[in-house]
Amino acid sequence: MTGDPQTQVMADRLAALGHPTRITIVEHLAHCPEGLAVTALQEALGIPLSTLSHHLVKLVHCGIVSQHRNGRTLLCRVEAGVLADVSSRLSPAARPPDGEA
Repeated sequence: MTGDPQTQVMADRLAALGHPTRITIVEHLAHCPEGLAVTALQEALGIPLSTLSHHLVKLVHCGIVSQHRNGRTLLCRVEAGVLADVSSRLSPAARPPDGEA
């Protein structure tokens, strides 16, 4: 394994995205750039609050999702810059080699 800290951060982010429920959470939040209340997210996904909280902890820990309070409401938001970083680091791998379509 490489000792590069940025590689470990990338691995943690990809691991967090490696679960169908967490991908669904990110997709829902991506459509609400201003943020979405945890209760609204729970209703949209139809999962127990404890399950949602478990997945949110992993997404927040690696920086993909941020949370902040607005009064008594806990809002979640996708960190677009983090997702852009993941995408940009992987994009060379997504392109076919020169001369191939």
